Amino acid sequence: LQKHCGDAAFAAVNASIKARRQQKFTLDTGILAGPNELELKGAKLMENGPPCFIWTFNTQQVNCLRDSSGEIVEGDVDDIRTVHYAMAVTKHPNLDEADLEYPWQVSELAILGNQPCW
Repeated sequence: LQKHCGDAAFAAVNASIKARRQQKFTLDTGILAGPNELELKGAKLMENGPPCFIWTFNTQQVNCLRDSSGEIVEGDVDDIRTVHYAMAVTKHPNLDEADLEYPWQVSELAILGNQPCW
């Protein structure tokens, strides 16, 4: 995950993961559908590097958070949500790394909102 994320994106995602681990919570990571409605919202030329592209998209995900004993503390097993994301992507600055899966780096990632979809 870290090799495909810029500092800001990795810090945001990792902080969320660490907070759940500290509380001994487990998030259902299943993505049921998507990404859907992928849309290029804009592009910006950067001063010292390749351009940055801003994308929005949504997924359908299960909203279910469990504690260490498996009890549901948020959502439910059938709480299906459409989650709306925005993501800034740039060409990876270290393309010579042999173990990169993709030539892109997520520089920023944000959840814009979610809504029940069933």
